[in-house]
Amino acid sequence: MGITCLQRIIATIKSINLLTMKFFSRLPILTILTISIISLFYFKPIWKDRLIPFPGNLLISYFSPWKEESWPGYPTGVPRKGLLGFDTVRMMGPWRNFITKELKSSRFPSWNPHQFGGTPMSANYQSALFFPPNLIYLILPFYVAWTILIISQPILAATGMYLLLKALFNVSLSTHQRINALTITFLSFMYGFSAWMSVWIEWNIHGFVYALLPFGLLFIHKRKTILTILTISFIIFAGHPQMALIGISALAIFVMIGKKFKWFITVMSVVLLITSVQWFPSLKYYQQASREKQSSEFVYENTLLPWKQLSQLIVPNFFGNPATGNFSGKLDFLESTAYSGIAILGLAMIGLLAKNKKSRGAGSRSAGQETRNFAIILLVLISVLVLPNPISLLIGKLNIPILSTSVASRWLMLLPLGLTLLAAVGITEFFSNKAWPREARPGLYTPSILLISIIGLWIYALFFPPEFRSVSFRNLIIPTVIAGLFFLTFLFKFADRQSGMKVFLLTLYILSIGELILFGWKTMPYTEKRFIYPVTPVLEKLQEFSRDGSRFAATDGSVIDSNFATYYGLYDLSGYDALYPRKIGELVWSAANNGKPVKDFSRSTVVVPTKQSDARNNLWNLSGVRWIINKDDMLAEHPGQRSSDLSSDFELIWEEGKWQIYKNTKVYSRAFFTTDISQIPPISLITPAEIVSSQSNLVEITVDAPSDGYLVLTDTFYPGWKATVDGNAVEIIPAFRAFRAVQVLRGSHAVRFNL
Repeated sequence: MGITCLQRIIATIKSINLLTMKFFSRLPILTILTISIISLFYFKPIWKDRLIPFPGNLLISYFSPWKEESWPGYPTGVPRKGLLGFDTVRMMGPWRNFITKELKSSRFPSWNPHQFGGTPMSANYQSALFFPPNLIYLILPFYVAWTILIISQPILAATGMYLLLKALFNVSLSTHQRINALTITFLSFMYGFSAWMSVWIEWNIHGFVYALLPFGLLFIHKRKTILTILTISFIIFAGHPQMALIGISALAIFVMIGKKFKWFITVMSVVLLITSVQWFPSLKYYQQASREKQSSEFVYENTLLPWKQLSQLIVPNFFGNPATGNFSGKLDFLESTAYSGIAILGLAMIGLLAKNKKSRGAGSRSAGQETRNFAIILLVLISVLVLPNPISLLIGKLNIPILSTSVASRWLMLLPLGLTLLAAVGITEFFSNKAWPREARPGLYTPSILLISIIGLWIYALFFPPEFRSVSFRNLIIPTVIAGLFFLTFLFKFADRQSGMKVFLLTLYILSIGELILFGWKTMPYTEKRFIYPVTPVLEKLQEFSRDGSRFAATDGSVIDSNFATYYGLYDLSGYDALYPRKIGELVWSAANNGKPVKDFSRSTVVVPTKQSDARNNLWNLSGVRWIINKDDMLAEHPGQRSSDLSSDFELIWEEGKWQIYKNTKVYSRAFFTTDISQIPPISLITPAEIVSSQSNLVEITVDAPSDGYLVLTDTFYPGWKATVDGNAVEIIPAFRAFRAVQVLRGSHAVRFNL
């Protein structure tokens, strides 16, 4: 009876299946259009709910001063998807906004004066300053340009994979080995909209490297010199050095297999010349930054993928998902997710086990075998570099630039690429004959292995704590159904039931696509337009007070997190970035250590001390921290109540809601004259200077020096800055470890710093 019911279902769907296959086999443009249409479902919150793919809800609900505000429509607080989007909201958004403003003001954004007391901007690789698509920010509002670039990443990735697979398997291979357009479209979508893309897409940099990889392989395969140069240049300009290194490594392996060494050396020579505007200053920045030094906060071994979390490659939410606040894995969810579907995994296993066949057409064996070899090498490389083993552990100890100082698991970016290409090889094997002969029975091992693996995960989940067990059980359902369909597809293929096989295959495609769409809905943060960096009363007041370039800091528990100053045009000595000038770190972290030098401090974060101490006050005074913010939840009941962390040297000048702003009356001016730049002088021995003009890469100062000495500007000391005194070039020397100074003689002078 069950078989009869199944036959009826097959008969009902068969005509739809035939029409679908006919539709997809007509024109390539139709499959590209189909990917775009399916992507509408993936990005449904944008057109249905008018939301922006940006973690604005995280900003509003987690960070001060926004979380202290009440927002209309949310009496109990603004909900968020776990804690996804930290770096996007703290780094990508502020930097992109700053760069856009600088370019619109006809200034080259070489320097960011708003964090770390000043830090390189164009040399900051992740600023993606030279990535051509970012020019869209100059003509469209931030939220519109941001949304367009978010949407473009998976569509670009799927399109590139479609063109690559079509070139490798639809043209080069003989008729019996070609993949039909429906299957190419399916494989392309599963690559472009993989779980890896969903978790990284809102950085708006990593996803472009991922998306451009198939284009790079395509142009190398076709030996298109100019297009290859442009694609690799775009990969480098996209904005992440490790991702660029990973992507170019994959392309180099493909070149090695295709034996195009001399041609590729020429290509890369041109690429390095074109992209030198980015990598050369970034290399100099790396040498001046904190990242090349060892720090206990970063242990390379801890960035390797734990063996048990390989289960996430079969069931992406097996350990839960931070979007729903129930992730129980040991490694960061973003760093351990590279799922592209069980169907892709199963087909890749078929491709891995496929035996070499004799050529049945010009170039057929060469193209298919080269693709298979390339994919296998990628998977081996990923296994060696990502999983704990003697080689990966040795890399962590060798302190190799970029490789040993970055997150090892990010090599998982190549996993969907390798699996998709192997899956394409597997599908050619699957369709190579009308029915599999008896000697092909081992082909059934693959779906059996998948089913056994799924059953093993069900058993494994039984040992989880109750609160996580139910999560894992729920997230196992869809993968189990897909694995079952995969098994039935192969069973019908082996039994030479072509109609049933095609129905199950089509259903497998639809469910697999739906699974990735659901993963994207669950994982990607969206927000209302009004939650993209809104201004609050305390921020508005700080903007008013900081027009003279003076800095702000905070009392304990009142901190406005790092880098937000960049978006709002404020000036902060704190900051958060993969690279920052090491001298600033040494100065600030020693102040946090009560004035004692610190060798082991954060490689990514500088936090100005907030707790009361003489070292804190000295740092505030010296570095021009004029404004101190303080939060007190009891101010509504006790207005005017002073902070116990601040002495009478700090004058209360503004108060509203839970927030206060104090003025530091002992602060040194941002530019001043002194005779000693090694020890902090008492305020009575300094002479304030006047900052006539202050822009991001130009500061003009006048000073009336009472004697021979130094004009100090408490902005970060960094090579590349030039100075003149009365029009004559002079050397900039470090003052108080981290700031800039020039020697001046007694009398009035005009001093100019420019970059």
